[in-house]
Amino acid sequence: MNVRLAPKAFIRGFFLCVFISGMIGGATSLPARGEDEVPYPTLITATYQNGIVQIDFEPTRFQPDGHRPSSRYRIYRSTQRMTEAEDLSQAAVVADIIDENIPYRDTPEAGGGYYYAVTVLRNGSESTDLFPYQNTTMNSVDYAPLPSSVSGISISVVDRTMAAISFSPLRGRYTYFLFQSNSPFEDTPAEAADTVLKTEEGRFQVQIMEETPYYFLVTTANRMGIENKTVVPGENANIEPFLVRKKEEEKQVKIKIAPVKPKPQASDLIERTLRRYFYRGRYTEALESFVTILKRKDLSSSQRGMSYFYIGQCYYYSENYEKAVRFFILCKSTGQYTGESELWIERCLEKIE
Repeated sequence: MNVRLAPKAFIRGFFLCVFISGMIGGATSLPARGEDEVPYPTLITATYQNGIVQIDFEPTRFQPDGHRPSSRYRIYRSTQRMTEAEDLSQAAVVADIIDENIPYRDTPEAGGGYYYAVTVLRNGSESTDLFPYQNTTMNSVDYAPLPSSVSGISISVVDRTMAAISFSPLRGRYTYFLFQSNSPFEDTPAEAADTVLKTEEGRFQVQIMEETPYYFLVTTANRMGIENKTVVPGENANIEPFLVRKKEEEKQVKIKIAPVKPKPQASDLIERTLRRYFYRGRYTEALESFVTILKRKDLSSSQRGMSYFYIGQCYYYSENYEKAVRFFILCKSTGQYTGESELWIERCLEKIE
């Protein structure tokens, strides 16, 4: 009896295996790709670092006809997840970049949680397919912009052993740090000075000694602890030394005249122009400063190319696209920012058309 049933059991088991195998096989609708055939960006990440969001991803590895095509990538930013192509219409286009621009650094104007997606631009068309955790993030990155510097620093005497430092605080919730030094902060980095106090108000009080020159710097930190240590003389740092004379010599507080400083280096002027004007959107003042810098005879080729590049951006953001194109072309001629200049030239030409 058992011998007769064994073949039936075997046959039933065989067909059951075939049925299950067919079901599993039918569930796989996408064809397998080779290791070097990934036509969309992968492994996207967005991380907050020092006041910027860094977007990193693996570029495409699709190789039709045995060679890799030249690809461009479009980066999107949104406060909502982007999982379908339709979601991109509600997102902001951050930048169009090439492989050499990876990773890309984004600085949104407002703080909050952001999601990012990357699409491919090839042969005049955009591939808007989105794959979670591959070319679109599923977790938001918390962002807070680098805070501005405070302004209106003022130093007064409370008594002969105490000074009061006041300033105009920023709108919103920030933490302020007070640094002090015996030399000007244009020559002394905040890291090398003494941190005296921190507050969320617009005023400090510190102990002082007679016959000792003091320089003070007020820095700003955002809610994520990122601190802006930019020195803006006369705004968040005093230019002239604060000095209290001994009572028997003089009864009044005197300001010591600072010595004449040597001519600043071109690299320092470029960095100061970027911090004071360009990064704050004061493009007219930045443009005037860069034009003055270009008149220097000690400019290196890289410094001249950098000046051309930022002059082009100043004209672009001032909507003078024809002049912007000229300076991006000049920048390319120096061999600096070649890839970036090509992207900006394309943007300008689109605006002109």
